[in-house]
Amino acid sequence: MILTIEKAREIYKGVKISKGAKIYEGAKIEAGAVVHSGAVICPLAVIHSGAVICSRAVIYPGVVVGNRARIGRGSVVYTDALIGNRARIGSNVVVEENAVVEANAFVKPNAVVEPYAEI
Repeated sequence: MILTIEKAREIYKGVKISKGAKIYEGAKIEAGAVVHSGAVICPLAVIHSGAVICSRAVIYPGVVVGNRARIGRGSVVYTDALIGNRARIGSNVVVEENAVVEANAFVKPNAVVEPYAEI
């Protein structure tokens, strides 16, 4: 079930959620995170403190986004992928399921991170 913006802001105190973001019930978002308009956070996804999810990005179930990581505009992070602390994912990137983007890594715009790959 998609939460209304009001309900999401009530549940996720300390998280900046822009109007137009879609957050499903069951997602875990820590205080200090930012979710921009048009972003989608699926259930069972974990967004750690200080992470930024840019507009039109989609975070699937089981994904963990580390502290102060950034997911670029229009990027898609599929099931069970791990994004390390302070990692930067460029715009329009596809991170396939079970991929790992290590801490402090940078993925260029329009790239594809293959399943089970480590960057």
